[in-house]
Formats: sequence, structure tokens, C-alpha cells
Amino acid sequence: MDRLTAMQVFADVAASGSFTTSAERLGMSRAMVTRYVAEMEQWLGARLLQRTTRSVTLTDAGEQALRRCLQMLALAEETADEVAPPDGTLRGQLRLTSSMSFG
Repeated sequence: MDRLTAMQVFADVAASGSFTTSAERLGMSRAMVTRYVAEMEQWLGARLLQRTTRSVTLTDAGEQALRRCLQMLALAEETADEVAPPDGTLRGQLRLTSSMSFG
């Protein structure tokens, strides 16, 4: 599973306080949202969310992880914005190789 997507899912669950709401927002099943959060918890080796029948809240480790995840997601978005031009046009240097007789 993609860790960047897992971070996005975790951040959305933390913001909404609900797996179901996050699943609807992100266009995926509730089971998939649960799987991504479980992957984050396994990857970090800590429980990130305290789950009850009525709510989902962050643990201390979850608050620290959320802070870092938001930083990493912002950095990933900035990188994508810098690399890909907004209008979709290509840019950069193009090198072509051909024979002398063709040139």
C-alpha cells in the first residue's frame, strides 16, 4: 500500500473524526480506510486513533504523527506543483540524436 495515500487517509480521518465520513469524502470503502489507518499504525508501531462506538480521537502518538503527516503531504503537494506546470505544457531541454547525413 502507498504510504502517502495512507497519510492522506489518516489525516482525513483525524479531521473528520469518522471512518465513514472519510470514506465518503475520499471515494473509497470504509474497509479500505480502516486498512490504510491500520497500515499507518503498523508502520509507525503505535496506536494513532482511539476508537469508540461514537467517535474517533487522536492519541498522543496520533497527534505527533498527524503533525508530521500534514508537513509531508504539504511538501508532496509543493513538489508536484513545482515539477508539473499548471497548464500541462511540456518544458525543459530536449535532446535529439540523428545521423550526420540526416542532419
